[in-house]
Amino acid sequence: MTDLDIVMLVCLAIVAAALIVTDIRVIKAWKAAKDKVTLTEIGDILCMILFAAGVTCCYSVDNMSLPVYVLSLIVTLLFLPCAFTIITPEGIIVPEIKKDCLRPAEKYSYDYTQGKVIKETLNIYYNNGRPLKLYLGIKSTKLLTMLNNNYEKHGYENPMLRSE
Repeated sequence: MTDLDIVMLVCLAIVAAALIVTDIRVIKAWKAAKDKVTLTEIGDILCMILFAAGVTCCYSVDNMSLPVYVLSLIVTLLFLPCAFTIITPEGIIVPEIKKDCLRPAEKYSYDYTQGKVIKETLNIYYNNGRPLKLYLGIKSTKLLTMLNNNYEKHGYENPMLRSE
């Protein structure tokens, strides 16, 4: 085993340990939520597929040792729970290693936008920052009801129901 393999193994082991802690926290929060909607983030899934494909290509041309290859694929699988956005009436469950995984609903706002390639996008803003863009499962009746109820519960007017 070369020095580069050892460095890669150590780095991947650190990432794997952090992802295990994060996954446990996300899964606990996910199980604790009674009413939830799970949405997939396309970008994260594509990154996982591309990473796994790249690692497989490197291994197939003998540029990577077997332990590094196996640990890289394990890290890819450990990232899977982080690739989902879980929306609950209390807020949104996000992967966090230090803080509470549940961010309160009153700090979020949302809107729908029309795109050229993908017809509709759900933009979720945390503290009016950069939006989290979701494309799959955004027309779910359960999700729409949950988002609307969060606005009413916190005394805000839903921008999607505002009459012009």
